[in-house]
Amino acid sequence: LVISLILITVGMINFGIKKDKWGIDFAGGQIAKYKIIPPPKIDEVRKILHQANLKDLLIQEFKDIKGGIIIRSKKDVSLKVEESLKKKFKKVIPLGVERIGPAVGKILRRKATLAVIFSLLGILIYIAFRFKHFDFAFAGVIALFHDVLITLGILVLAGFKISLLVVTALLTIAGYSINDTIVVYDRIREISKRLYKLSLKEIINKAINQTLSRTIITSFTTILVVLCMLFFGGEALKSFSFALLVGFITGTYSSIYIASPLVLLLRR
Repeated sequence: LVISLILITVGMINFGIKKDKWGIDFAGGQIAKYKIIPPPKIDEVRKILHQANLKDLLIQEFKDIKGGIIIRSKKDVSLKVEESLKKKFKKVIPLGVERIGPAVGKILRRKATLAVIFSLLGILIYIAFRFKHFDFAFAGVIALFHDVLITLGILVLAGFKISLLVVTALLTIAGYSINDTIVVYDRIREISKRLYKLSLKEIINKAINQTLSRTIITSFTTILVVLCMLFFGGEALKSFSFALLVGFITGTYSSIYIASPLVLLLRR
């Protein structure tokens, strides 16, 4: 618990003091779409724009159109981008430029925060009904907050921006982590009925040990997939897959060391 509190405190202090932490979705910016003839490789486009001193751009392929690319930036750089691309490619056709103002970004930020809070509240109500004990629900949701806060802290510490994709990752982590916790809780309930003479501490210890191999195997196979996404998924998926990687490791840890021990602490 102390290690977790230190990690959360360091992460949240860094989150609070870092100004350039919000992505285009939340801070506002520009989304420009182009069609390039002949269709280029996305890494080639990144290299050309980087050489033109156009940095901090998120460049993705636009799959609906052959040779289509989407370029997201915080500043109005569409003309400079177009000029740089026209020097290297036969034909560059602008398909439109969208601008997201800071006011829209602020609304999206509020909605994203509410989405995370309401999802955690829904989980709290579900577990309280499922296990007929509020302490199980409260401990489970505290463990989820733990996972979300540590993931956010490490993400910002690693220099990633918070985008709508990151919010999606946080909600995925919450679902994954609570599923793991419920497996342990179910085993606690099963053991309690059979071995009711044992103390709660012994029951929780047995439940964690009996589900440990399942927890580790499930997490390991999931993390393998996330690692593939991180290394081979391209620049656009980096923040999403990194958030999932941190969240799944933290979620596995919290299911064993946070959620169940907290039940014991609350019962005392």
